Amino acid sequence: MQFTSKSLEPVVETIPGTIISDQTWCVFKMAPEYRRCGIYLIVGYFVLGGASLSVRLEGLDRDWESSVSRALLLAPFMLAPALLTFRQVLRVDGNGIWRRRFFRWDLWNWDAFAGGQIRAGSSSSRFIYPSKPWWSRNMCLEYLQRDDRESVLKLIRLHWKPPAPPKLPDNIAITLPFWRRAHLSPEGLRICKSKRDPGRAYSWPRFKGLKLSD
Repeated sequence: MQFTSKSLEPVVETIPGTIISDQTWCVFKMAPEYRRCGIYLIVGYFVLGGASLSVRLEGLDRDWESSVSRALLLAPFMLAPALLTFRQVLRVDGNGIWRRRFFRWDLWNWDAFAGGQIRAGSSSSRFIYPSKPWWSRNMCLEYLQRDDRESVLKLIRLHWKPPAPPKLPDNIAITLPFWRRAHLSPEGLRICKSKRDPGRAYSWPRFKGLKLSD
């Protein structure tokens, strides 16, 4: 399948002159609001670092080691998320969707989408690849700009064949707050107030709709 700048509209950035198997690949970056958050974290880190340096120069701090320790302590919480924000990139080509991490690329190939290896996540913009390691088995597209997200989702839908849903058991028990339990069966719904409570049964024909909430 050949990709051009017209097949993924709008394209945030098309890399000219880079050909992979006669297919031009396209790059999608995080939405501007998330990149701004990364800039705020970097600016905030240097502001706090400057404040710590000023305290030391005014003689209000004991030694340089304390100032350096505070700067090093803040780095993982401020600089690491900021760098991750700018490193996060999706690259789409004929092989599939590549996700850039800090130092490597992670491929979700089209064969996996078409073969039912990838299932839907908690929203329409999330996907789960169970065979991957736990730290890379979730792909979240909410962080893309809206138009870019719709472009990638449209392409995914062309390839994606969701796996068959698991076969449900005849009886399902759901734990509710305050030790209550709901039992669903082909006969209907039974609500129990405690483990020893036999509960009260309701047949399905009596229901017009069912909503379970906390």
